[in-house]
Amino acid sequence: MSAVSTSSVATAADEQPVFITASTGALLAVVTHPTAPATGLAAVLLRGGGWRPSSGPRRTQVRLARRLAGAGMHALRFSYHGVAESSGPSEDVFRLDQPFVEDVEAVARWVVAQGIRPVLIGNCFGARSALSYASRADEVAGVVLLVPPVHDFEVSRRLDRRPLSKLARRASPRHVWAVVRSPARRRALGRTSRALAGLAGHRVRPGRGTEPAWVSRNFRRELGALVDRGVPVLIVYGEEDPYRGDFDVARAGALGEVIARAGARVEVTVVAGRIHGLTSIATQDATLAAVETWVRGVLLPQAHPSV
Repeated sequence: MSAVSTSSVATAADEQPVFITASTGALLAVVTHPTAPATGLAAVLLRGGGWRPSSGPRRTQVRLARRLAGAGMHALRFSYHGVAESSGPSEDVFRLDQPFVEDVEAVARWVVAQGIRPVLIGNCFGARSALSYASRADEVAGVVLLVPPVHDFEVSRRLDRRPLSKLARRASPRHVWAVVRSPARRRALGRTSRALAGLAGHRVRPGRGTEPAWVSRNFRRELGALVDRGVPVLIVYGEEDPYRGDFDVARAGALGEVIARAGARVEVTVVAGRIHGLTSIATQDATLAAVETWVRGVLLPQAHPSV
C-alpha cells in the first residue's frame, strides 16, 4: 500500500448498498463511508465499458473507494444500467459518442441530495461519461480521467492508423474462416458490425490544422468547459497505453491549447505499465496512488468539511 494512505482504510463493515433511481433504470450502488473526519466530498467511481459490476477491473474500484474513505471522503461505486443487479436495458456496444450521462447524473444528484459534492473518477468509457456530465454540472468538485480515449469512434481511429496491407490481410479467406470457426471472434465481429451500423451516415469531419480527423471535438470542448469553470482535473495514462500516444497527438494540436490555458488546474500524470485493463498489480498500485495523492494534495485542502 502507498505511503500516502495515512488514515485507516475502510472495510466492508463501512459499506452500504443503495438503489438509485435513474431514467435508465434502478442502479445498484455501494456507498463507502469515511473512516476519517468527513470532508464533504464523495468520490463517484465510473468503470469502463463492457459487462463488469461496480467492483471494477481486478476490484480496483473497491480498493480505491476504501482508500479514499480513509482520507475522509465518501465513495460510491455502482453498476451501469443493465449490468449486474442494476435494472434497465443491457448494452451490447459502448460508444464513446454516447456516454452514460443519465446514469452519472442520477448518482451525482443522489450524492448532492446528501449534502456532499461529487468528485467524478472514471476509467476509459467511464472517464468519457464523467467528462461529459461534469462539463455541464456546476456541483462537481473535481474530475479524474483514467486512460481516457481522445477519439469518439474507434473504427475511424484504427482505419487512420492501419496500413492497407494489414486491412487486406484481415479480408483474406484465411482470416475470414478463422473468424467463422471461433464463437468469441464471431461475437466480436457482431459487436463491430452493430457499431458500424450505428455509425452509418456519420461523417467524420476534417481535423483542425495538422490534427487527425479522429481526434474528438467532444473531448476538447468538454475539457475546455471544465477549464473555464476552474474545475480541477487529473488525467492519468500508463506508459504502455496506446491511448497515451493518441493523447500526445491530440495535445500537439488544439487540445494542447486547452491544457495550456488551464495551467495547474489540469494535471497530467503517467505511471508505469498499462492502465487499460489494469492487469498488472504494480500498475494498479501506481494508478491508485496517483489518484489518492492528487485528491489529498489538490482537492482536500479546498474541501469544506460536512457535519
